[in-house]
Amino acid sequence: MVRASLSAWSFFPLCVALLWPTDGLAAATSAGREHRTEHYELYVEGDLDPTETGAMLEALHAQLGRFFDASPDGPLRIEIYETQDRFLSALRRDRQPYESGGGLYGPTFEKVWLSIQPTEAYTRQLILHEATHQFHFLVATGNEFPSALWYTEGIAEFMGMANWDGHALQVGVIPAITVEDYPARARVRFEELGWDLTAVLEGRVSAGQAGSWAMVHFLANHDARRFRDLGRRLERREDPATAVRAVYGSVSPTLANGFRTWLAKNHQPWQWRWNSWEQRGDWIEGESDVLAISTLKQTPRRLEVELQPVSGYLKGGLVFGYQAPDDFYMMNLWDDRTIRVVRRLGDEWLSVDKVQIDQPAGRDVLSVEQGRHGVHLSANGKLVKVVDAAGQVGLTVDGCTVRFRPTLERGGKETG
Repeated sequence: MVRASLSAWSFFPLCVALLWPTDGLAAATSAGREHRTEHYELYVEGDLDPTETGAMLEALHAQLGRFFDASPDGPLRIEIYETQDRFLSALRRDRQPYESGGGLYGPTFEKVWLSIQPTEAYTRQLILHEATHQFHFLVATGNEFPSALWYTEGIAEFMGMANWDGHALQVGVIPAITVEDYPARARVRFEELGWDLTAVLEGRVSAGQAGSWAMVHFLANHDARRFRDLGRRLERREDPATAVRAVYGSVSPTLANGFRTWLAKNHQPWQWRWNSWEQRGDWIEGESDVLAISTLKQTPRRLEVELQPVSGYLKGGLVFGYQAPDDFYMMNLWDDRTIRVVRRLGDEWLSVDKVQIDQPAGRDVLSVEQGRHGVHLSANGKLVKVVDAAGQVGLTVDGCTVRFRPTLERGGKETG
């Protein structure tokens, strides 16, 4: 998968609010849909919404234009295929070399190909990643690879790790939850490397995707001027060791310790247990055809969530007393306006309680609170039950899509 990086920019999270393009043109083809926006020419298959995808890419384009102080000539071609097989067939048709992965940017064709991923969240991240390569190569590198892979991939991941709510895009942020959990993976990788930043920057060892993201995120925000200088040198394909020495001299213990401290402080609070979760603006969205669970890494004294049903027959709420994938409790709100408390223990589902809610459907708020004598479960301000259940707390959906706006009261301890 051919990928890319960046050059002249300002290093801070940018947020671009968009209205849906009024001049977009979507037309059906035999296998997918063509969609035009101001700067992109898209081909989209499957259930992915081409209008929303185009809006997200236009938001990215605006931010990359500021990031690089330049924009490529358009339109930029991106093709999104429903399956990996169709993606590979398209590469063979175009005679585009391929090694591995679900997407790539081909400098020869100045085009992006990718396949829809198992989750919408990762599909969006992949689109942003490869579109960043395309933009970067065309405006800053002479459409050739920079001399350092960590920089090339790290910039694309810096843009791909984003928060998209359907109307506004934030890049250069750390979302509350992703399946990859780059901050945690980066810490593990740099521990393995003995925190040798010099070896990574000079390209003598690989930090992997997560470590590359972490290096770019830290350096870009730590000292934008120096990082801009280093980026330009790498884009001119200067030897990485020479470029690093010219910009930083030797990598000081202060810089290395600052990176280590930054990575320890910047983590994702939510842990993806299974199925699909993503941050959408101020909300966390869970989507699954079956049961999905995410938990907080640090158990708070109290977790309260407002629920917003999106699609499907509502069955969503809170998980608590989470000890293992086969040992936890759930308090779910159902479409029939009942609260059902159940426990998963081994292979069994055990009913704990069922309560009818008096209020009609509207703004529903559920909470779990750690008390002296157990976990207090409440719905719309009324106590449902107190359950003796120690463990992590989090979110759950079952066969539907629900958004949760969480409010936490701290006072818990870090858990695994």
